[in-house]
Amino acid sequence: MSEISNSITSNMHKQASENYKIFLSNIKHDLTNPINAILGFSELILDYLKEGTDGQLIADVKNIHESGSLLFENINTYFTNNEGRDHKYIGDIINISELQFSIRTPISTILGMAELLKEDAGNNSTPYGKDINDSLDKIHMAGKSLLGHINELKKYSNVTVEEFLKNYRSDLYLNDSSLKLYKKIDGIDAPTKVGNILIIDDDKSNIELLDKIISKSMHKTHCAESANDALD
Repeated sequence: MSEISNSITSNMHKQASENYKIFLSNIKHDLTNPINAILGFSELILDYLKEGTDGQLIADVKNIHESGSLLFENINTYFTNNEGRDHKYIGDIINISELQFSIRTPISTILGMAELLKEDAGNNSTPYGKDINDSLDKIHMAGKSLLGHINELKKYSNVTVEEFLKNYRSDLYLNDSSLKLYKKIDGIDAPTKVGNILIIDDDKSNIELLDKIISKSMHKTHCAESANDALD
């Protein structure tokens, strides 16, 4: 009887540990997805400006990109340093105040810089003034989204990991697969043939980023948020 009891207890511990790993991995994805957008759109702006002469604007956008990289590093460091915390409740795993403190400086730089540059970029003499302004809007939205996700986690402080994964996970889930694709296609030479490319992603920022990158290569793009939408 004790062997059966020990086996059940062991399986419960294994399941709890597995749920904890799944939770941590998913939340890291949720929080890094807006950061990926910040990095992607700032790289896109730098590409627009590579032949420009506005050294100050280039320096400011590089500052946004560097702050995005620091955000990414701080998020990963925070979760690495807190992997040993109690697995049961969300509030035991994630201290929202600590997490907010870890991103305070870089996110303030990103939001403040994006706001300051938006009007100037719209009046920029380059042919890409509007595209730059649109990208700055996306960067600002991504920064706000990151803060929103962290604040949203406060609601689940007294929820167990198991309950969160079962009932609430879809409320926060985001996918970063599009950014991986963006990293692969960025910098590719102009194609010798132009084609039609279908972009499917459930995150609108990812769709817009990929649409801009691929369209620059003269391809025609068609966008959808799901496979069902693409078939309509």
